[in-house]
Amino acid sequence: MLLAVLFPLHGAAEEWGEIDVKAAFLFNFARFLSWPEEAFAFPDSPIVFGILGDPEFFETASATITGKTVNDRPVEVRELQDDSEAKKVHLLFLARALETQGDSIRTAVGESPVFVIADFEGFAANGGTAHFYMDHDRVRFAINLRVAQEKGLTISSKLLRVATLVE
Repeated sequence: MLLAVLFPLHGAAEEWGEIDVKAAFLFNFARFLSWPEEAFAFPDSPIVFGILGDPEFFETASATITGKTVNDRPVEVRELQDDSEAKKVHLLFLARALETQGDSIRTAVGESPVFVIADFEGFAANGGTAHFYMDHDRVRFAINLRVAQEKGLTISSKLLRVATLVE
């Protein structure tokens, strides 16, 4: 029931593929996150999603997220070419292929208020903000609350209740 409240897009998650579910999660993360005011240039600035390292996921995320709004802000999806663009987004998705670059991407983002979610396990436990993992054929996610708070991000208790919390 909680998943239906958190993820009401287009139908039940069981009918979707893994990539569709992760794209829906990204959008819904934005619904349950708050950024510091200085993360936005203007009151109507968009929430920007950055996708790094996976053109297929970029296409799916664009189709799922484009045209929607979160808290009266439009959302925008960008395909990033490298980690130098990472500070210019609010949510950053790191593809599985970038697992060996996790440390350098964390360094590139630094303390910027960017919610970084990796598509490989261990990222949150190793100082990242969050990561996806599979549990019995279901997409789950882990969040490092300390890292998120250090970046000035506030995460709703509704999202934290369905997350695995790591330190």
